[in-house]
Amino acid sequence: MNKRYKQICYLCGKKLSRGSSNRTVDHIPPRGFFPENFDRKVNLPTVLCCRKCNNSYARLDEEFRFLLSSGNYRSKAGDWIWNNKSEPKIGKSLINFCADLVRGFRGYEILQMEDSFSQAVNITVSYTEKILPFFSRLAKGFLVYDSHNYKNYDFVVFPLYNYPEIYNIMMKYPDKRSFLDDNGEHIFSYVYQHDQKFDKGFFFFSFYKDQHFGVLFERSIYTSTSEKKILDDIIKKWNIY
Repeated sequence: MNKRYKQICYLCGKKLSRGSSNRTVDHIPPRGFFPENFDRKVNLPTVLCCRKCNNSYARLDEEFRFLLSSGNYRSKAGDWIWNNKSEPKIGKSLINFCADLVRGFRGYEILQMEDSFSQAVNITVSYTEKILPFFSRLAKGFLVYDSHNYKNYDFVVFPLYNYPEIYNIMMKYPDKRSFLDDNGEHIFSYVYQHDQKFDKGFFFFSFYKDQHFGVLFERSIYTSTSEKKILDDIIKKWNIY
């Protein structure tokens, strides 16, 4: 954990004194997304978090663990998560949420966080809002872990189901970081670029080799509502290929 942020919650900014019962840490991503045979000696990024913020994401984490491990082309690590952590906890509300969420992927082009003055784009149903806090939280956690203050940033989150080549791009990217289980099966990977001069950047997140999402962050956010245009812009500006 970075010393610069060791006394505050990375989500709400509340000061947390040493020894406080409200002081805890948040793993980015949560440990619940990893199989039990995942090497516990691997140091997942951790950031300081108050207990209230940490607990507030418990249900969201469970829903997205279900969603992200439900793909048809998941890795064996994803199979383990599905068989041991997702399917046994299926409830009616969780099934309905995930069914709506998957259907919702076809119904929007881009979703936008409102961390400063930007307007949310094309949010037509309430369930899609869950995508925003989950993935922007991952981005915020990694930014804080890397000693960057995201408070004035806007975040754009979008699924990459129309861009299967993104995973192959990620694997070739020199600055990627991957987490594998003991058998070398893909659990989680991310690519992170931050142009501090222009104060913008992006994350590509991949779960179980099957579910891929992009997060853009910038002080003056993109105004385009075209997902393809945004991806083309990233490729052009960051020379991903």
